[in-house]
Amino acid sequence: MKKSLYLVKYIFATFLISAVTFLMTGASYGQACPVDPDFSFEVSCQQLGKVYFTNESSPMPGGMIDGYKWDFGDGNYSSATHPVHTYASTGTYAVVLSVYDTSGCHESITYSVIISDFPTASFNWEPINECARLPVTFYADQSTGNGLTYTWYFGDGTYAVTTAPTIQHQYYAYTASNCGMYNKYEVQLIVSDVNGCEAEANNKISVQSYPKSWPIDLSGNDFVICHPEGSTGDTLWVDTYVQYEHCVPGLDIDWGDGSFSNGLSLNDFPVYHVYASPGNYNFRFITHGQHGCDNDTSILVTYGGYPDATVNMGGTAAGCAPVTASFSLSDFEDNDYTTTYTWDFGDGSSQVIWDYEEPYQNNSISHVYTQSHCENANAPDSGFIVSVIIENLCGSDTVHYRYIEVFNHPEASFTFPSPYGCLDEP
Repeated sequence: MKKSLYLVKYIFATFLISAVTFLMTGASYGQACPVDPDFSFEVSCQQLGKVYFTNESSPMPGGMIDGYKWDFGDGNYSSATHPVHTYASTGTYAVVLSVYDTSGCHESITYSVIISDFPTASFNWEPINECARLPVTFYADQSTGNGLTYTWYFGDGTYAVTTAPTIQHQYYAYTASNCGMYNKYEVQLIVSDVNGCEAEANNKISVQSYPKSWPIDLSGNDFVICHPEGSTGDTLWVDTYVQYEHCVPGLDIDWGDGSFSNGLSLNDFPVYHVYASPGNYNFRFITHGQHGCDNDTSILVTYGGYPDATVNMGGTAAGCAPVTASFSLSDFEDNDYTTTYTWDFGDGSSQVIWDYEEPYQNNSISHVYTQSHCENANAPDSGFIVSVIIENLCGSDTVHYRYIEVFNHPEASFTFPSPYGCLDEP
């Protein structure tokens, strides 16, 4: 009897302790504390080690914030809402914010704060005072800082942002009316570290100017020469545009077929050249500057004709749906680089377009016909017609393959008047 009484008292005492704990904490076992801790921070870019903390914590439903405890990770603490703390040395610190509810429970959150020396910016470049036709390489590897981002302002109205300390830039330093040797640019580098702190460096660079000029195809065909079938040669007429002609002592042309026109003056234009056979030619137009910096322009000249090709069929041209038909293109080698090929399979499906390079990489194509040509509104009675439209700057042509016959599978069926009959009767 006494043991039973003691057991009842023990159970009651345990229940009482649990109830008091519940009232004090406002939570039962497994229930989170009703506060949501969070904070942000800003590292000062004026005073090394100084950090401004912003408390962004909030109560959850049923909760009420009673206080805060900050652990700055360097042995220092604070109970302020929005503390400011200055670290004595650089490093990475785990900052812990603990937020307490009026019930006595708390939740915590941790962020890493990086304290590093302020960044420094420095850069050099190469080549120095060279022709602007060469790209300039800038090096910022002497800059210092943690996790740097590099923002370059090149002085010509362009800029670039990168995480790499090395970058190339092409200046278009055209010759001015005074025919001066150099164009000058003020280049600015701004480096930014992980905390958003910045440093900058500025330098003036000089690049040799070159003439602003380009060749003009007087035919208006953008350096594509079209010739009729059987032609044995054709002529390219070239004129030029030059800004500040008095700054250009001469011009050279490499026609790309082993022929040259050197030592030209602007009074010699327009000039012409006869190409003996069809092909692609690397045409170079070189405008000389007074100080040795040239404008060297390369253009692909295509001497070709009206487009042509042949459509071939691989395998059978008839069968029951679905039919996979294979086709290939041949006799396209004389077409110029502006040529495109548009496949139409004659059944209303989407067209397939090839560029100039496609038949050289793979000149075959397949198509699946899923419907009988007899039931397809796009097909004549004889079968599907495959068409390829060949187009370039000289004109267009359409070649065909006739015919692809596709049939439905036969369906077996029969009828009879009665399931009954007499022996020896038909």
